[in-house]
Amino acid sequence: MKYFRLLVFIILFFGVVAAGMVTCFGLGSEASLLNADFYEQQFTRHNIYELSQRYVLMEIRSGINQQLAEPVRDALMHAIERSFSPEWTRQETSRLIENLLGYLKNQEDVLDLTIDLRPRQNLLLQEYIQQFRTLPPANSALADMIEQQSERLLSHISQFLHLPETIDITQNTVFSRPETQQYMQAFRQYYPYTAYLYYVLLGLLAMLILVRGFAAGLRWFGLGLVLASILCLVALNAGDVRVERYIIEHVTDNSNWLSLGANPAVLARILKTAVQAAFMKTTLMLGGVGVLLAGCGFYWERLQRHSHQSRFGA
Repeated sequence: MKYFRLLVFIILFFGVVAAGMVTCFGLGSEASLLNADFYEQQFTRHNIYELSQRYVLMEIRSGINQQLAEPVRDALMHAIERSFSPEWTRQETSRLIENLLGYLKNQEDVLDLTIDLRPRQNLLLQEYIQQFRTLPPANSALADMIEQQSERLLSHISQFLHLPETIDITQNTVFSRPETQQYMQAFRQYYPYTAYLYYVLLGLLAMLILVRGFAAGLRWFGLGLVLASILCLVALNAGDVRVERYIIEHVTDNSNWLSLGANPAVLARILKTAVQAAFMKTTLMLGGVGVLLAGCGFYWERLQRHSHQSRFGA
């Protein structure tokens, strides 16, 4: 019977460690990877929403800057700034992220990562025409030059911007890989069970108390959470090394990104650091709760021991 109780205790203790680690990573994910506000904060802080507009303007400047009269070029730049504004990029990015996270959390039935560019194309044309019509030609020669270059301008826009009607991010990306689909389906299948992790921890605490008594059960439960937080820290450090290796091997210093004032490797490291900070915060919180519970258990045991000694002395 003694060895059976010891075996049950060992199983319960390591159950607390495992459940604590899963809870820690679950809370960290909810605070970062599975939180749409987290991405919006990071993208806003590092001006990610401005990159699409910068890219389009860079393509225009590099491709047709020398072939256009200054008034026409200024009108085109203004139209692009209005059509591909950071506000539109923010709206579309938020919609895609919310749909992806909603799909992973079983809040959405269909994964829709499609961007409809037809409204943007129409707006670009309307804005350009509006600017083109309001240009005050200084003389008839300038007006003739603008009219002569209008067809060339439209040709260059279609050639350099390569604007399709729609962009489906699920095609020819990581989302189209079979292994990615399998991981996503597995995540959708098991994610609902994370809501029961707190009940699992409470159940393990109750069983530890039944097996070891209130004070010892509380102490070992707290120590299990402390061990879980330590193992989470080790896992975070190991994951940091692997992610850094992936960034070095796959995220290159693309010259187009650098010309936009953004280094993709630096951006990836910034996002990695933010995610790691969120996980570190939840890990330290879990460890703090474990230390508090273990301390309460030790203190309660000490009070019980002192009470027994007082009774024996009396």
